[in-house]
Amino acid sequence: MWAREGGLDAHVTLADFYQELASALRFDPGLIDTLITLELALEEDVLRPTLQATDLLHEAERSNVQVVFTSDTYFPAAFIQRQLARKGLWPNHARCFSSSDLGVSKASGALFTTVAHELDVPASAIVHVGDNVESDVTSANRVGVRGRWSPDGRLNRYEQRLTAARWETAGMAAAFAGASRVARMRIPCSDVRSRVLRDVAAGVAAPFLSAYILWVFHRAKALGLTRLYFVARDGQVFTELATILNGRLNWNLDVRYLYASRQTVNLAAVYEGSASELRWVCRKGEHISLGSLLRRIDTELSEVAPAIASIWPGHIDASTRVTDDLRAILLAAMESGPLRELVLKKAATRRDGVTAYLRQEGLLDETSIGIVDIGGVGSQATALHRLCMRNGQPRPRFFFVGLDPYPDPSQAAANAGWLPDAECYIFDLQRKRGLSTFPGLITTVQMFCAADHGTVVRYERRGGRLEPVLETDSNPDLRAWGLPLVRNTLRQIVTEVVLDEELVDRAADLRPAVCDVIREFWTHPTTDEAHVWGAFPFEGMEMSSPAVKSLARPYRWFETMNAVVDGSFLRGSFPNRAWNNWHEAAVLLTPPLLRRSIRFVERILKSRHPRIRVWRSRARWLRDKFR
Repeated sequence: MWAREGGLDAHVTLADFYQELASALRFDPGLIDTLITLELALEEDVLRPTLQATDLLHEAERSNVQVVFTSDTYFPAAFIQRQLARKGLWPNHARCFSSSDLGVSKASGALFTTVAHELDVPASAIVHVGDNVESDVTSANRVGVRGRWSPDGRLNRYEQRLTAARWETAGMAAAFAGASRVARMRIPCSDVRSRVLRDVAAGVAAPFLSAYILWVFHRAKALGLTRLYFVARDGQVFTELATILNGRLNWNLDVRYLYASRQTVNLAAVYEGSASELRWVCRKGEHISLGSLLRRIDTELSEVAPAIASIWPGHIDASTRVTDDLRAILLAAMESGPLRELVLKKAATRRDGVTAYLRQEGLLDETSIGIVDIGGVGSQATALHRLCMRNGQPRPRFFFVGLDPYPDPSQAAANAGWLPDAECYIFDLQRKRGLSTFPGLITTVQMFCAADHGTVVRYERRGGRLEPVLETDSNPDLRAWGLPLVRNTLRQIVTEVVLDEELVDRAADLRPAVCDVIREFWTHPTTDEAHVWGAFPFEGMEMSSPAVKSLARPYRWFETMNAVVDGSFLRGSFPNRAWNNWHEAAVLLTPPLLRRSIRFVERILKSRHPRIRVWRSRARWLRDKFR
């Protein structure tokens, strides 16, 4: 239509568009006025003011300058003026010029010329602020207006990817893109670090967390569940966001936060001391000290030292590393040897408190419930399922982001009881279902779900109630890193995202879209993202005294040369691509010359270049020379 009517400066209105649409779709032209009214009402409903707009108007007020609004749009100027006034953005004596009314556009520069003529000022006296480089800056400069670029309102790369998935998600992914942009524009940030925290939380974390919650809600509704338990600690952020979404949807689901941990429930679920009940104590290949292993069964080394000495010939203390041989001997001793009675006694003691807490929280009151968690291999789900079934509770349903494969085949039997009642959102590697996993997925999800308190270690009675005793009541490292800003951003998103079922499909499959932005964040971080999110204090998966480290740290020359010499590069163990190390960010944090060297060697290794052996020899010489 624009080309037919003369191009950029064509006089085309909203009515003209609907007239063309009525002709193409062959509907009653008498509906055009109604459709226009509905579109304007929708536009009015979704428009949101921004802090930047307010700041610009304050700047204009302080400078005592005339404020003029220009718009390349098919909306009439009267409508635009009315929306600005409703949002408190229409100062006295302001003017508004719309290309739809005048038949001239900013893109051609003609609208700026018209504004200068109407105001009776030279074009050079006008300062125009906009987010489009071509229309708002280049075209303005071409006719003498001083264009100023303000790109904050433009979609960032995450929002663009979400918007690109608008058709296959029936608008839901685009709704999250819009909510992300609103959050970025509304939450003030005074430095680069804060902006990076806010923008990743808005464009990556919030869409994923919200999409998972919406999926859980729909599955719970389909299964007739009325109560959902989000398990600590990963469930803390889910509980907060789910409570907001539940209120917005008016679904009346009973959303609760369950203070539980593997440290509390796994031991409580040991009834017979069978191999399947004890498999969680220590997995094959797990790096753990003897003291840490014993703490998992509420035991100190002094309680069992004689018994262990009778079955293990070597020296032992709390720091002794549990090898696979020692692991096998200890598990056998717990199952049918000298440690069996002790373990069963500790389990019974632990079970008294855990069962009382679960009953208090309504988990055992014969209501159909859903238990929501990130996933893993399922040891905690096994324990919760066993505790529910032993206490006469109907079979609980489980919802996970994903399930990892069994560490060993014997664990399949332990999971068999609850696995048929479990559903996974992204992947299920135990039953080979769902989408393909990719590096960084579960690590990123765990980072987004970080809680502001420590793990649950036991329960204590206070004022007639059982209350959780936490390893730490707060997490100062996470607070210092920026968790409060991240959480504030997440709350802003779920409060603002469009959920009107007449506009979006709340049940749309958002998995490909949210996985796409997570993959983009993990694989192609900016340098600022590598610095800020790479400094995240990440906890490992240990149940006892988890180690905390930054998610990404720069590589060093010596370790790199050593990796070339000892073959780590060739074996694929260097650079570090472990699940809890962000290699892509670590490379960005590495000094430039070493960064280029690492990337060069990685490319060569992928091509299996014949000179690899020569370079290894030279690297060995350099290492020995400068050691």
